[in-house]
Amino acid sequence: MAVITHRASDANPTSDYTPKQNGLQYLALCRVFSTILAFHRTRLGGRYHLILLVLQALLRPLFIPFQANQASSKETYTAIHAKAYSHLLLQLADPPLSSVSSHHRKKSSEHHSLNDPTKVAKSMAGQHLHYLIMAYCDCQLNGRLTQEVRERLRPGIWAVLDVISQETMRVMNAGMDKPGRAVWKGLYEEWRRDGRGAGRGR
Repeated sequence: MAVITHRASDANPTSDYTPKQNGLQYLALCRVFSTILAFHRTRLGGRYHLILLVLQALLRPLFIPFQANQASSKETYTAIHAKAYSHLLLQLADPPLSSVSSHHRKKSSEHHSLNDPTKVAKSMAGQHLHYLIMAYCDCQLNGRLTQEVRERLRPGIWAVLDVISQETMRVMNAGMDKPGRAVWKGLYEEWRRDGRGAGRGR
């Protein structure tokens, strides 16, 4: 996990790698992390602080810094990279049963019905992923997304918002500064209007 976070920082458009190298490395990091979530999620347990570090590191390169060379940044990260990142968010916020049920296999069917592992996983995600939304809002204050990247990110962002409770959203809003709250308000209104529930099944 630490290696992925470190390498994701190297994939920043301002690094010494070429745009093509950055793009290929980014996709490779997303594939590795996706595999970890698919086969080892239950072993991660409550280590969401590590998951968040990876997600935040992979999120930042998708934004074009306001002072950056826009042409080279567009060549580096496109819809395919945003789709790979969005898939990670969907794995966390709307996980397949196979990735979250291994530690329930020896439980009785009655216990399983009362403790749906998918619901438990969604609840756990909802308790932590608001920090990612805060990072997303912060990134929007310092950079921008191309239209194609924004569109590909939406299913994952909507899925994350779907599992965050209204109470947690209120706490998140209270913890932001004025510019951050303005960005969050726009994102929240867009989700309520166009995206609520739209992240499911993507």
